[in-house]
Amino acid sequence: MNTKIPTVNTERLILREFKEADSPCMHKNWFSDIECSKYTNMKPMSDDEGCWKFINFMETLYDEGLFLWAICLKENNEPIGMICFELSDDTEISFIVGSEFKNCGYATESLSAILQFCTEKLDLKYVWGYHFAENISAGKVMKKAGMKYARSEISRNNFFDKDMTIDVYEYGEICEV
Repeated sequence: MNTKIPTVNTERLILREFKEADSPCMHKNWFSDIECSKYTNMKPMSDDEGCWKFINFMETLYDEGLFLWAICLKENNEPIGMICFELSDDTEISFIVGSEFKNCGYATESLSAILQFCTEKLDLKYVWGYHFAENISAGKVMKKAGMKYARSEISRNNFFDKDMTIDVYEYGEICEV
């Protein structure tokens, strides 16, 4: 368990550290979802174990400044997505919510809470994120959370697939301190 990943509560959500027991929900709610993977750098996972291996890999990056939260419904503590950022001079934030839970405001609610966390707890001055050009709803989430469109580009340096080329739109948030 990583003590630097605090629990963040919102009106309807709990943003918390992942637990191994979350694997079946992770797999069901977004890791096996073809619609979700279409706008990420990953292919759908075939089983619960693959989900937990991914989380374990991501947790190895905690010492390098990665913050990773499960986005959970308060009503049942079930993970419906995840949100993360890497703490660096160039802090990038990313999020995903399962298709079944889209258009409910959960992504905006979690992104807003984490941007507030970045400002109030970490004293960050700027946070940025990008989305695939075709994923218009992600841009809407970023705008609703207060991020501003910065630029579009073709990205060729993909974390999971170095040969992948994608058109992306970048958004940024200047954090008021």
